[in-house]
Amino acid sequence: MNSSSGKLTCAITCWGIAALFGAVVAAVLISMSGWMFMQGAFMGVVGFVVLGVLLSLTLCRDLPHPSEVRAVSRVSEPAPAPAAAQAIEPVTA
Repeated sequence: MNSSSGKLTCAITCWGIAALFGAVVAAVLISMSGWMFMQGAFMGVVGFVVLGVLLSLTLCRDLPHPSEVRAVSRVSEPAPAPAAAQAIEPVTA
């Protein structure tokens, strides 16, 4: 399977899931919330578009080749000195 057919399958799957989500949102809003058809359908379309874009952008992108991945090193900050090791200044009145 080449890369372009894998991306197409991923996109079709993501937008299919988004279409089912939009249909469920519209059906629930129309039947249970008492919304009119156009209101429920509009919110279903909004849910479809938002979820479709979100799934496509997060799941269908190319992953980097393992040789391109760099190890991320943590920057070590100096640990604070213990309270007993800190100098105590005398209080003068």
